[in-house]
Amino acid sequence: MGLNIGEAFWGQAESISYTNEVPLWLHCFGLLLISTSIGVIFNARPKDILLGLPVAVLGMWGPFYLGFDSGWVVGTWVTTVLITLYGTWVAKRLDLTGSIYIVQGIIILVPGSRVMVSASQSVFEQSILPIPNIGLSALFMFSAIVAGQITAYSIYSPKIER
Repeated sequence: MGLNIGEAFWGQAESISYTNEVPLWLHCFGLLLISTSIGVIFNARPKDILLGLPVAVLGMWGPFYLGFDSGWVVGTWVTTVLITLYGTWVAKRLDLTGSIYIVQGIIILVPGSRVMVSASQSVFEQSILPIPNIGLSALFMFSAIVAGQITAYSIYSPKIER
């Protein structure tokens, strides 16, 4: 109601487009750095760190580009399915466990989400972003990740046939 009253007095505010001032190369460098750091923390081989880079890229930009104009929940679900399918496929080819490759993508997928904002809001009791129903958004995020992994495992089983 306050916005309508303000617009009645002063007119509608000018709309400006958002421009991200962080260059793309810095995003890519940061993604490479955090993905490599995750591999080092989990004591992965250099070969496994390199094989995990595609899921890091999916985790970073997947929900944005793979939502197909259906929202971030669908984008998260599709991204999780692709991350899990890739990790399972590479693990089967190398006779390893898929979590080596899946963890990089999922860890990068979650912090950029509403889950971290929700957790920060719950712990510090201060709103970081003005997102209504942040708890419900966090539940949707976790549900999309779990549903994506279940879907991927039902499509392509992680068991290694001997």
